[in-house]
Amino acid sequence: MKAQHLVLFVALLLAPQSKAADTAYRMAIQDCISNITELTQFVELYPDAVVQMDFFAQVQYDNTPNELRAHALIEERYELSFHLKIRWDYNTRAIKKFGEPSFKLREYESIKWHITPDGQTILDSGKFNWRSERTFGTEEWTKLDKSHGDFSALGITLTRASPIGGLKAYYSDWKRRAEGREKTPNKPPAGDRPKTPREE
Repeated sequence: MKAQHLVLFVALLLAPQSKAADTAYRMAIQDCISNITELTQFVELYPDAVVQMDFFAQVQYDNTPNELRAHALIEERYELSFHLKIRWDYNTRAIKKFGEPSFKLREYESIKWHITPDGQTILDSGKFNWRSERTFGTEEWTKLDKSHGDFSALGITLTRASPIGGLKAYYSDWKRRAEGREKTPNKPPAGDRPKTPREE
């Protein structure tokens, strides 16, 4: 069976529409990082991880459950993601965690990407190796955390020294956008920067 071709979907955030809402969003993210043990560990283990909360703005109106997500790039080839459903009270700024987080490890086989005129790296689509995809819970996460990110503790062997071109620049830009920082145009090394959209 051929490997599945998956279009990378970055969930649409109902982004804060005002400065106050934006500040509240960033406070909520920091609260999550500070108070949810597994997320604290995730960010400590992967300092460049992107942390986001879906449907943040909507919770002001109908108490929509939020999904808290964190994504880390590993070996410039794999994505490890953290997922947790939470309820966040917009008025009291209280975060209520329920259930347990889940984790997913995915391996990119190739991507299609391009650089915009203003220097941002945009990921158009990604092809993942579905055979190597692994989903696990807190018990396995604890093993991974205690081993300082050594996936062999979970019986997983990663492909090393085989980066997917463009991924590092994309994740760097994604983190910047998620944190609301000013844009710094990416300039990938020679051989890693396409003149036009292409597939790696």
